[in-house]
Amino acid sequence: MSDADDFVDAALQLEATWQRALADEDRIGSDLQFYGASVGAVRGTIRDVGHRYPGLDRDEITALASELWG
Repeated sequence: MSDADDFVDAALQLEATWQRALADEDRIGSDLQFYGASVGAVRGTIRDVGHRYPGLDRDEITALASELWG
């Protein structure tokens, strides 16, 4: 994982609740891992990535998204 990946992973885990994770898992029914972070937390974290890592180009952002949500 890159520094940006690690930042997003850690930030979303801090914002997570197990209750929300279980509810999302039950609602969506996927084999994906759910942290239980709110939409606002996800949006804020991604916005923070843009400020913290301003040099990310389109390909790096695409790779980041693929690593985190793929």
